[in-house]
Amino acid sequence: MGRWGGSGPGGVSSFGGALNSSSGVVYHSAVGSDDELRLWYGSPTILDQWVHHLLH
Repeated sequence: MGRWGGSGPGGVSSFGGALNSSSGVVYHSAVGSDDELRLWYGSPTILDQWVHHLLH
């Protein structure tokens, strides 16, 4: 989960039947991102992990 979403136990903010994913420390905003050391959900390596769920 991201910096904001990872503040509690993983199952606390999950919906039953939902597909939940964890990408380690990933930020919700591109502000300050360098796509290498400070990743955000739109960084290419992270985007590849979840965007396909939106396309199916």
